[in-house]
Amino acid sequence: MSGKFNTSRKASFAQTDEYPFCFAWLRSDAFEVKNQDEQTARTVGVTVIFDVMACPCQYTMYPDPIKAMNQWTKTILPNAIVLGEDEINGWILPSREQPVVYWRLAAQGTQQKHFTHTWLNVTIEGHVYARTAADRLYNLVRINTSAALAGHIPMEDTSPLFLKDYTCKPHLNYIAQGQIQASGHFGVLQEWYGKKPDPPLANANTDFTTKE
Repeated sequence: MSGKFNTSRKASFAQTDEYPFCFAWLRSDAFEVKNQDEQTARTVGVTVIFDVMACPCQYTMYPDPIKAMNQWTKTILPNAIVLGEDEINGWILPSREQPVVYWRLAAQGTQQKHFTHTWLNVTIEGHVYARTAADRLYNLVRINTSAALAGHIPMEDTSPLFLKDYTCKPHLNYIAQGQIQASGHFGVLQEWYGKKPDPPLANANTDFTTKE
């Protein structure tokens, strides 16, 4: 990944055998050589250099925070292509009306452990791709405002994913860094919880007949 970045560059996406890739033109360098009989330099070829980012599916567990973000994004931007949730056929050029959104897990750790469940901390980054900076900002603000109003993101098992420290940074390199950065926490049940039957009560009196 090159350290140089031009905000006017346009990203495009293509599906490979494994996962989608994002391609963004960086620069073009011409080859120049001199003929033995002529002193004039001639261009005989061009080297085209791209920034490339792999976008593998981030699903890892149940309930999955990235899957929750993907499915929630589809409710906010129904025309968006959400990587990991939508299939890509051929080349995709993001636009204002059809942006490409990619959520990825940046970090995860344990917050607090209980007898029946454990709270996990997550750090999430979201990449939003569109044709121009204005188009990206338009969709970023829509996602940002919806997240602020939502309070929490519903997960697969209907439990909440609570987002905090949610920030939107449109100026970041949207290929190398997510313009949306957020931390959050969610709970997972112990494997045995809800699977084992409750133990029978010892010497329980179930006769509630009232005697006159």
